[in-house]
Order: sequence, then structure tokens, then C-alpha cells
Amino acid sequence: MRITRTAVLIGALIAAAPAAAAGTTPEATEASLQQVDQRQSEIVQTGDLASLDALLHRDYLVHVPNGRTLDRSQILEFAKGGALSKGKHRRVQEKWSITGTTGIVFGVDHMESPSPLATRGELKRRYTNVYVFEDGRWKHLARHFHFLP
Repeated sequence: MRITRTAVLIGALIAAAPAAAAGTTPEATEASLQQVDQRQSEIVQTGDLASLDALLHRDYLVHVPNGRTLDRSQILEFAKGGALSKGKHRRVQEKWSITGTTGIVFGVDHMESPSPLATRGELKRRYTNVYVFEDGRWKHLARHFHFLP
């Protein structure tokens, strides 16, 4: 009788383990997408290269207002020179959506001073960030931005 109770208890613990683990596993939710997009803004403004390196997907691409498209390695080199951290801004997320493992965030960055790429001195930057949820976390896959008058 004692062996049966022990076996039942062990069986119950094993059955409950996946449910307990699920509560601690990150999920691809709108809240987590908004958080990572806000974190991306902070990483860029502080010039945190280690965090930027961890956030960027291996296939990351960005399309910048001067018509160039830069890949992950080019952005990391650009960031090493401190160019990204010069663009202090306040981010306003306007819309977000998740389809499968892909998340998209649209918004506006309100710049404290014009970016070197803002040829007319613009202080607003509209952006689209694309993230993919892999291995339990969001990775920044692509970005497009342009300046608003």
C-alpha cells in the first residue's frame, strides 16, 4: 500500500512539472513584444553593445533614410563608434501585431536633437521594427525608419 501511494505521488509530480515549467517559460505575447521594443530603444540610446549583439537576429537588416540597407555586422560596427547612442529619443509605440512567431511594432521616436541622418533637422522618426520569437525570446529581425517633417 505504501509503494502505491509513493508511486501516485511521484506520478502526480511528474505530470505537474510541465505545467509548472510553462508558467516560467517566456511567451510571444503583445506585452513581451512591447517590452522588447522599448528595450531596443534603451539599448540603442545607452550604446550597450553586448545587449545589442544579443538582441539582433543573425539575419538582421535595417533600411535607413539615405537609402542604404545595413546588415547586422555593419550596425554593430556603427554602434562601436558610438553613433547610435547619440540619438536620444522618447519612443511612442502606436501599433503592434503578432502573427505566429513574428511581431511587428509601429511607432514614432521623438528626438531630443536632429540625427546626423536627418538632413532637414527633423526631430521625429517613424519606425517599423520586426521581431521573431526564437528559443523563448524576441530577436530583432528588421527595421525601417524615416524622418517626419
